[in-house]
Parts: sequence; C-alpha cells; structure tokens
Amino acid sequence: MSASSCVQCCFSPLLMTLSAAQLLVLLSVVWPSYVTTYCRKPRGFETKLVPDSMWAPTERLIENLGYDAAVHTIPTPDGYLLTVHRISGAKQKSPRDRPPHNTPVLVSAGLASNSEMWVLREPNLATSLVNAGFDVWLTNFRGNSYGLRHETLHPKRHEFWDFSWHENGLIDQASTIDYVLETTGRNKLITIGHSMGSTAQVVLLSEKPSYAEKVLCSVFLAPPIYFSKPPVLPTALRNLFYLLPQLKESTGRNVVNDKMPFMDQCMAAYCFQTANEKFNNLCRAGISAMLGKPQKRISDVNALKLLAHFPGGGSIRQVLHYGQSIASGGFQKYDFGSVKNLKLYGSPHPPSYNLSAITTPIYVYYGTSDGLVSSEDVRKFTKQCPAVKEVHALPYNHLDYALADDINEAYIKPVIGTLMKYI
Repeated sequence: MSASSCVQCCFSPLLMTLSAAQLLVLLSVVWPSYVTTYCRKPRGFETKLVPDSMWAPTERLIENLGYDAAVHTIPTPDGYLLTVHRISGAKQKSPRDRPPHNTPVLVSAGLASNSEMWVLREPNLATSLVNAGFDVWLTNFRGNSYGLRHETLHPKRHEFWDFSWHENGLIDQASTIDYVLETTGRNKLITIGHSMGSTAQVVLLSEKPSYAEKVLCSVFLAPPIYFSKPPVLPTALRNLFYLLPQLKESTGRNVVNDKMPFMDQCMAAYCFQTANEKFNNLCRAGISAMLGKPQKRISDVNALKLLAHFPGGGSIRQVLHYGQSIASGGFQKYDFGSVKNLKLYGSPHPPSYNLSAITTPIYVYYGTSDGLVSSEDVRKFTKQCPAVKEVHALPYNHLDYALADDINEAYIKPVIGTLMKYI
C-alpha cells in the first residue's frame, strides 16, 4: 500500500462530526470496500515510543521477539485462503527450557483482531506456550487482514463478506484444525480463543461434536456467548441490529453483506499526540467505555502498540450476529428472516446452538471489569455447558489479556499448568 493510500484509509476529521447512523449510511455507500493490506504507519506519524519494527506483520513481530515464524495458507471448502502463523521455537533457548513435547496449540483472536495481537510485547501467551514446549499456531479468520483472499471472489464483491462467526467456527476453525493435525502428524490438539475466537470454537464443538475427538481441551478468554445483561458496547450493537434494515431501505443497497466500516482503519494518528508522546484522553476514555475499565491505566507505549495493529477487519454480518444474540438474549444461529430461516432451518426462527453436545473439556477465564462480556452472562454459559471444568475470574477488561502488566502470573502460567495435564 502506498503512503497516500495509507493516509486515505484513516479517518477524516469531518466524519467525526456525524452521528453513528449517518456514518454507517455514508460509509456503506461511498467508503472503499477493500483495503489490500492492513494500514501501517501513517505518513508523517513519528514517535520515539516504539521502534518502526512495531509497524510490522505477524511473522516479523515474532522474529523481532527472537522466535522462528512460518507462514501457512489454509484453503477452506468454500474457497477462502486463510493465513496462519506458526511459531516453531525460540532462536535462543535457555538451559531452563524443558524438552519440547510439540503438542499443537491453536490460538485464535477476536472480532476485528488477528494473529498480531498475540505478539505485540513480552511476556505474551504465544511465546510463553512455545517456551513450555508447545507447537503454537496463531490463527486468522476470514475477513480480518490476513483473511482477505479467496479462490474466486474479490473482497470488493458482496459475496465475499457473506459470513458471520458461524462460518468462522464451522468452516474456518474446522479447516485450521484439520490442516494443523495433518501437517504435524498429530491426532489431537489444544485450542485457545479470545473473545470471538471462543465463540467460533463453541460453534464448531456444538455443531460438529465429532471434533471432540480432535481437541484435547479448549481455553476460553472473555467468551462472548450470552448477552442477557449487555454493557455499553453490546447495547450499541443491539441498536445497530434494529438500525440496519432501515439503512438497507434508505440506501437502496444491501449493507449487510459487506465489510464493517472502520474495522480496518489506522487509528494511531488520531489517538496519539506525537508532539508530547501522549495517548489522547478521549480515545483512552472511549476504549474504557467500550471494553471496560482496564486493571491499570494503559501505558502510552502499550496503547500505541495496540493502535498499530487494531482494529484488523471484519464483516457486518459478524457484528450483526452478535447484535441478534444481544437482542434475543440467546445463543442462536444467524437470523436471515422467516422465509430464509424456513428454508435453511425448517423453522421461521433460528435454532439455538446445542451446548449440551459439547464434550471437550473447557476452561474459562473472564474479566470482572469487561465492558463487552458481563460476569453474569459468562456464568450463564458455564451453567448451560456441561463440558466446562473450571471458571476463573480476573480483574480484567476485554483487552487486558494482551495489555495488562500481570498477565504472566494472572492467567498465562495457570493456563499452561492446565494444558500440561493433557500432553
């Protein structure tokens, strides 16, 4: 991507004056529907807080931390080409390292995120797993910045974006599991999912119970399953769910099958004041309002690392599917409307996912300050899913799993301790 196009992919100050409804109408009509690569360092944006190497793709971030990275392309049955990053081992191992057992672990990020989120800093979950002897695979779902390829469809086509997290789980996650097992010659692996990465795994295990034979156990970090008591951002998504049909009428075009506006836009230049190397208080407040109050004030360095890589792309239907869950209070398949529902499901209403069909052992970590997933709704999921073995509460918001200072002691070591029981 050229420097000029990178600037074009960032917000215009004019857009900041519009209402949310006006923004979505405008963007669904005139905003480019495809960005060829994730927007990197904006032109004219200079800072000494982080090195230029921070504005890099996943494989470079892994190598910058001293580990080997390999890039794999996984084809799905419906033609998507998913990029997955494998961390094969530390370049320099200390004498304390235990011999690698090489148990494969799939680590999946959430909505509007990608594999970069796991390797922004150290300590982190991904390289900690490598040091514990695991064969780590950082996955990417269709629609994020590493899932924009298809055998026949271009991302400018609406058909490319005709998916929600149902397809992320049923197709993407299943294809990735099968590929990793075939590549490694193993019969089983472990999955770890943050946010939508957890949702996708629940979809797969409930819809295809046979995958329990391929998964030793699953760890869910901040799993968004139920939304009976939605905090601030889920409430906004619920309102968006009711707004979209009106947008379709007013614009005369289908806004549902498209990429979600702003989900792949570079925010660093608008949230960071390079003159004094400070994170904008308005952006800081916005993140706290949407994702929950962080355990500790996010450092300016970590905030910039986050904004260099997040958000990372997604579809309107992914967001809308969550909006449907919020509106219904249940955990159901995508609602296409009564006519199409009858054709697909045999019922005018979408069926609920069968959580009782899940037999893979599940370990849940959730944040008591999470602005997206409430403690009550996590507990509802753990009661509805008999496969849940342990539940751990942390004083975290939705992104503290990547940004908090105490992640090593708070959840990384406990998670690794649990996984070691399955190797």
